Amino acid sequence: FVEKGKSANDLAWWTGELKYDNAPLSQFVADMAYNFGIEIKVSSDSLLGCGLTAKFERLTPDEMVQAVAMTFGSELQQSSKSSVLMQGGNCEAGGETW
Repeated sequence: FVEKGKSANDLAWWTGELKYDNAPLSQFVADMAYNFGIEIKVSSDSLLGCGLTAKFERLTPDEMVQAVAMTFGSELQQSSKSSVLMQGGNCEAGGETW
């Protein structure tokens, strides 16, 4: 579990928008848990430090998770309705605007 610090994305549950400028993937994981109750488990701890540059607007939380997985070349495995495992991938891609 990643501890959640204050973030500009703390109101994403209300605004429907998340923004990242080379933020660590761990921030996205924490924001998804805080704002949407979605637990993302990452199979490789090194992936949590990868930089993410992205802007998500008008996407569902599931679409955001899928976009981030695609960005890092990871595969998703649904554990439960509110929990997903992100497997594989690497830091080389690092960000898209969605």
